[in-house]
Amino acid sequence: MNESKQISNTKTSPPKWKMRLRATIVLIGVVGLLGVAVYLDPARLEKVNSGYPFLKPCGFLHSTGYPCPTCFMTRSFVYMMHGRIFHSFLIQPFGAFLCLLVIYLGYGAVKVLITGRAWQPIWSGISRKWIITGLIIAFFGAWIFRLVYGTFISGEFPIK
Repeated sequence: MNESKQISNTKTSPPKWKMRLRATIVLIGVVGLLGVAVYLDPARLEKVNSGYPFLKPCGFLHSTGYPCPTCFMTRSFVYMMHGRIFHSFLIQPFGAFLCLLVIYLGYGAVKVLITGRAWQPIWSGISRKWIITGLIIAFFGAWIFRLVYGTFISGEFPIK
């Protein structure tokens, strides 16, 4: 066996400029998304017709009286970005979690831009299958929570 032809199993990281480019793209998305959440007024979102042309009322909510799985995610982001953390989790727990996740991704992007080194998020050691499974369970669990809370505790559902 020829030792000069040994195969290396180590992964090489992409060049610094590619990592910084990816981080810049991620950071632009994060700033854009969170910027919109800061721009929106939480009080206006409480109305059926908020007056924002890009936020139409949910058809599922108005036809059934109950929210769809993604109902109130925008409000949750907005409340989180306006410092109303408890209300953000109460109105849509998965939306609040996603907002925190977006903030965390922004932190990672800034870290890559500053250091020029790859960033390993806290979930990097977990199998992709388990991450996706956990996200799906959390997504539907948050919807069930919202249905139960809105129907039996706050009495806001069904909408009449």
